[in-house]
Amino acid sequence: MFAGLASEDASKVRMLLTCVDSLPDGSEEGIYYAIDIGGTCFRFLKVELGAGSTIINQKVEYQPIKEELTKGTSEVGKDVAQCLNEALVRNGLNLQVNALVVNVEWGSFRPPQIPLTPYDICFNNETQNYYDQGFEKMISGVYLGEIARLVFQKMAQELDVFGTAVDDLATPFILSTPCLAAIREDDSLDLREVGRRLEEHLKIPNVPLKTRRLVQRVCDIITRRAARLAAAGIVAVLQKIGRDGTRCGTTQVRRMTGVPKRSVIAIEGGLYQGYSVFREYLNEAVVEILGKEIAPTVVLRVVEEGSGIGAALLSAAYSSNRQESI
Repeated sequence: MFAGLASEDASKVRMLLTCVDSLPDGSEEGIYYAIDIGGTCFRFLKVELGAGSTIINQKVEYQPIKEELTKGTSEVGKDVAQCLNEALVRNGLNLQVNALVVNVEWGSFRPPQIPLTPYDICFNNETQNYYDQGFEKMISGVYLGEIARLVFQKMAQELDVFGTAVDDLATPFILSTPCLAAIREDDSLDLREVGRRLEEHLKIPNVPLKTRRLVQRVCDIITRRAARLAAAGIVAVLQKIGRDGTRCGTTQVRRMTGVPKRSVIAIEGGLYQGYSVFREYLNEAVVEILGKEIAPTVVLRVVEEGSGIGAALLSAAYSSNRQESI
C-alpha cells in the first residue's frame, strides 16, 4: 500500500490519494448520497442520518452502464470528482462531491512471500489473465471450488481414489464454492452429505468413507488458507491506518498505547456471511495476528451495502456545511 500510494505502477495494489482526512464523529445528520462505480453498473445509495450519525433510512438503486462507456472515453486522466461535479451542475442538481473512496484492489496483490501451489498455477495458466488477480483467486468465493476441483482431478489421476467415473472432474468450475462449503460443514459420522455432493455434482458414486474424509480435508485446507490470507489483508489495512497496535509500517510487537480506538470492519458477501467455517477461520486469524490485547478493539461486522454506506458517512464527515452531498 505504501508503494501504491508513492507512485503510479509502483505496486500491484493500485491506490489513489483520496485526500480524506476526517472520519465521522457522531455529529453528522442529514441526507447524503454515494455512488459505487463498478465495471458493469452504477450503484446509487441515499442515506439519511439522524442523531448520533445513526442511519434512519437508506435506499439503493442500480443502473447498468452502457457498453460503449466501458471502452474508454475522452475523460481518461481527468479528475473524477471534478467531472462528476460538472455533470451535476449541467443537470441542475444541487449536490456536490465531497469525498472519494478508492478500492484498494488487493485482489491483484501477489507478493513472493505468498507461495502459489501447483493448483493455483494451473488455474491461472488456464485463464486468459495468467497470474492476474492472484490474491483474489486464493481467497474469493468465485474460485475456491475450482481450486478444489483441480486438486481432486490430480488425486484421480495419481491415486485412483474415485474409481473410473471421473470425467466430470475435467470440467472447469463444475464444483461451486457453496458445494465446497457443504462438504466441509458435513458433521455426520458417515459423511453422507460429502458422498451425496460428489455423486450429484461430480457424478462420482459410491465414494468410500476414507476418500470422503480426504475430500473434506482438502476443502478444509483450501478454506483455511483463504480465510487466513483475507485476515492478513484486513490487518494490513489496519496497520496502514495505525489501528493495529504498531507504529504505521513497522514490525514492532503489537501492544496498546494511549486510549484504545475501536475499529469496525464492515464485511459483505456470501462467502463470509453464508460459510460459517470460513467466517470462524477468518475471525480466529485476525485475533491471532493482532494479539489478545489489540484484538478486542477490532470488530468484524456484516453490513449490507457496506461500501456505499461507508462512502456516504465519509461524505457526511467531510462536508463542512452538512448539506446534501455525494
